[in-house]
Amino acid sequence: MQTSVVFIGVDVDKFELQVAGSDGDIVAGVLPNNRSSIVGWLKRLPAASVIAMEATGGYQELLARTACERGFEVYVLNPTHVHHYAISLGNRGKTDRLDAAVIAQYIAQHRKKLHRYEPISPELQEIRALQALGSTVVRVGTSLRLSAQRHGCVSSHQKKALASLTAWSEQLEREMIAKIKAQSDWAKTYGLLTGICGIGPITGVALTNLFSRIDFANSDAAVAFCGPDPRPNESGRKVGRRRLSKQGDKAARTLLYNAASSAARTAQFKDYYATLRARGLASTAALVIIARKLLRIAYGVWRTGQPFDPEKLRPATA
Repeated sequence: MQTSVVFIGVDVDKFELQVAGSDGDIVAGVLPNNRSSIVGWLKRLPAASVIAMEATGGYQELLARTACERGFEVYVLNPTHVHHYAISLGNRGKTDRLDAAVIAQYIAQHRKKLHRYEPISPELQEIRALQALGSTVVRVGTSLRLSAQRHGCVSSHQKKALASLTAWSEQLEREMIAKIKAQSDWAKTYGLLTGICGIGPITGVALTNLFSRIDFANSDAAVAFCGPDPRPNESGRKVGRRRLSKQGDKAARTLLYNAASSAARTAQFKDYYATLRARGLASTAALVIIARKLLRIAYGVWRTGQPFDPEKLRPATA
């Protein structure tokens, strides 16, 4: 006798989990977002349950990891995708209970097209934590610097604060690189990736982390995940400007864009960038194309284990 699958949606916040089932088998309810409550709840679920939740800045990690450890099929969803799905259903209201129900419906319909959640190793968790902290330090430093320039007042205290933030950022970068190089497989991948023009230490760490977590089937899958892919804007005879989907990993997309800015000034990409601009593309659009190309190159060197060969670069269409 085949066991029927139960699809469960969970709306996650820092303190609570709102639960809903796609077919009504799971009564809607709320439980605290802590380990003991989650373990007790999981024990009551049918073995064939499929559990889905949105990525919520890390608050979903305890539930996702605990459910995965106990053999459940788990999915962590892109909130943008779920939001658009809710709109397609005609949902106008927004409550935690409604959100959980939408997540349950979404996973029931789209499960076969999605990557299952897989817990990452403690070592990768440490690197991701350092990445997140490093990004925050850089963002705070940039904000402070711009604010001082805008108001025309750079005091000795601000200079000291900026110097401290810069030193902290550099220290975090050294820690990340040391942790990457401590693992032979990661060290090899990191060396290959940073051998690509434009990809510096921080982007190299981020891509090493990414490729270590997700076994992308092809470069298109990597591009779709990171988000530097254009979407058509056409209606009838009107063809508008193609826009960035912005539906992937925002942090990876930002790093790739910055890498493209650096690559565009190198001998390998300088002429290519000029060609794109000559075609009438804005600088941002041209850099997005280069970012996408860099990601495809990065995927290639990771998948093959072969170093980047600048001689293989060809002028190409986006």
